[in-house]
Amino acid sequence: MLRSPIAAAVELGLCGIALEFALVRGWLAAFSLTGHPGFPPVGQDPLVWMLDDGDTGMVRFLILLAAVFVPYLLGLAMAQRALGRLGLGVALAVAVMSGATMLAAFPAGALDIFHNIMDGRLVWLYHLNPVVVAPSAVSNDPLFPYLHYWWNTTTAYGPLWFLVTLPAYLVAGDGLIRNIVAYKALPFVFELASLVFIVLIVRRIDPRRVTAAVVCFGWNPLVIWEIAGNGHNDVVMMAFALAAVFLLLTARWPFAFPVLACSVLVKFVSIVLLPIFILWILLHHGRRALVPLILGMLGAVLISFAILFHFWAGETTVAPLRAQQNYFVYSPASALIGSWGEDLSNTPKVTAVKHGLTIAFLILYAVVLARLRGSPVALVQASVAAMFLLLVLMTWWFWPWYVVWGLALAALLPSSSYARLFVLFSMTAMLVYLSWPWKLQLWSFASPLPMPLGNTLMVFLPPLLYAAMQLIGSGESATRL
Repeated sequence: MLRSPIAAAVELGLCGIALEFALVRGWLAAFSLTGHPGFPPVGQDPLVWMLDDGDTGMVRFLILLAAVFVPYLLGLAMAQRALGRLGLGVALAVAVMSGATMLAAFPAGALDIFHNIMDGRLVWLYHLNPVVVAPSAVSNDPLFPYLHYWWNTTTAYGPLWFLVTLPAYLVAGDGLIRNIVAYKALPFVFELASLVFIVLIVRRIDPRRVTAAVVCFGWNPLVIWEIAGNGHNDVVMMAFALAAVFLLLTARWPFAFPVLACSVLVKFVSIVLLPIFILWILLHHGRRALVPLILGMLGAVLISFAILFHFWAGETTVAPLRAQQNYFVYSPASALIGSWGEDLSNTPKVTAVKHGLTIAFLILYAVVLARLRGSPVALVQASVAAMFLLLVLMTWWFWPWYVVWGLALAALLPSSSYARLFVLFSMTAMLVYLSWPWKLQLWSFASPLPMPLGNTLMVFLPPLLYAAMQLIGSGESATRL
């Protein structure tokens, strides 16, 4: 096999063609938005509605997964040798093409997009506050009938997300298809912005790995499916987080903190990065960083107040966040409890699991901070480790698209065990889609492996074992995975 960068770029292009073929002939053929002009009835999962309600549906879904992950993994291997502008151009072109393809797919992985559509209309059409007003307040809206659940529930997203929906609202009008495409295209634009920041950051860390970094994130089937396919907004949060990481590596690093505040005001989980950023600045720049650091933090506070001002409604503003504390599904926490649901009571067992996992997270997070060093690579390593701990220990309400949080950061080190960890996690997380739609075929609730335990072993055990093996095998710092 030829080893030149040109040959590697050609091989990478072939992998990209194979990925696109699998998306068009497999995923788009199954989930085409125009091919499904109807809508699944209330209580009917879209995946089952489109693929089948028995073993045939599960097998078809597994084949679809294999068809996209194989060229992705091959492409990731080829990208390590595809140096220069040609390889990077191929990687970016495939990322754009694959995402554009999935814009034409029905959001079968989750119907959350319809809540996003209604939230956008609450803000921009009805001038209501979606932080405290549920979609049911405008039940006469022509798009309300397509919201099949959580009619009376407000979202736990930050207020900046609602402001960001303006372009989608303006172009979508009242049409169902146009709204679906617009609210899928919006996060896809932020995915492309994320790729730009990934390129800028990796050029500063390891310029030879830029192409691999783009492939690691932009070609990942979970990213393609969840962002352009299902329209999840997690990538909006991570685009701001990546922008903050980039700023930290420049002379304009105080601006990283207002930008990170924007990330937190989309989805609050990225607050986990703040202590790492502060400590890294002090380690990297020393005492001379104190005054600029204080100014940067002041800027973060000011921009937070400016955005929160129009959405703040007292204690009810944080009520959706408090409710999340009692939501358990598809997580190690749900396996330890042995149950799942949207509002579990604080029984002694539930309370013990909450406290135990919280203490474990705080201890391990403290270890990550203690092992942090002042190099750019160490900054990324600690950030990835923190996100992994957050996903495993503190994300009690777990869904596959949450893996985007860590994968976007891990892609900055595409040849490392950190990237391999989240590539593996992205593969196992997609198996959650077997647990919910086909749970009656997959899990016997009278068996020793009911859904909470079985799903956790299927989704979390492989990445946890990989992380443990890397820690034991390296004999180095606890931030290494």
